[in-house]
Amino acid sequence: MSPDAGWAAARNGALRRAAGSVILLVDGSIEATGDVITPLLEELAGGSTGVTGPFGVVTGDLREFRESGGPEVDAVEGYLMAFRRELVEGGLRFDEKFKFYRTADLELSFQIKAMGLRATVTPVPVDRHEHRMWANTPEDERARLSKRNFYRFLDKWRGRTDLLIEGRDSP
Repeated sequence: MSPDAGWAAARNGALRRAAGSVILLVDGSIEATGDVITPLLEELAGGSTGVTGPFGVVTGDLREFRESGGPEVDAVEGYLMAFRRELVEGGLRFDEKFKFYRTADLELSFQIKAMGLRATVTPVPVDRHEHRMWANTPEDERARLSKRNFYRFLDKWRGRTDLLIEGRDSP
């Protein structure tokens, strides 16, 4: 792949090559400290969960996201996320206009939720370390790229409060 292909294109290249029935995307800032795979596989085995991982977020308005221990969440953060390969076979991909990683995980989670599947938090034994892409990107560039990605997310999902946990509970 071309070095300037971007974060999402690189992840999609990996998705296309994946051969297992479950795909685990793991950021380099994550260190497993025990069995990570078994709990994730068990959560996905039920069929109603489309994406799971240890780091989830919720929102009431699609603008402000906050961490949540779940179990059900609005999105799973891409530090570690697991989903079934059949979703990729059905066309699930990261939006390749996301050259920077920020918000691409939220957008993928929303694609999965739009299929009628759930996003959940599955606690697994991991340590989080410094995120190299974040740390190595100058602050002004991080802000610019993050803002661009967030507006891309909003352009696609604005008004889809039916996908939110809080939105489902509202009259």
